[in-house]
Amino acid sequence: MRWAGSVHRKATPRLAKIVATSEDEIDLVLALDVLRDAVGALSDKLREVVVMKVWGGLTFAQISETLAISPNTAASRYRYGLEELRKLTKEVLA
Repeated sequence: MRWAGSVHRKATPRLAKIVATSEDEIDLVLALDVLRDAVGALSDKLREVVVMKVWGGLTFAQISETLAISPNTAASRYRYGLEELRKLTKEVLA
């Protein structure tokens, strides 16, 4: 689910303070929010491979079977997806 940008950005710090019990937890909640937005900003092809690999725990062979692509293509999309995530989160999480 994607939130409206300005409303979401204003509400997130308040929500983080409500659900977290320490400054470290607030930082973690905010970092996870940034990461979720960054994953959502990936192209569909990159996002599906990253999600299947990271959250689904699938191998590149399993991803390739599921998506009808080669294992090398799955690995490349994963690598490109991680590079894009690093770029998208670099400034915000630095």
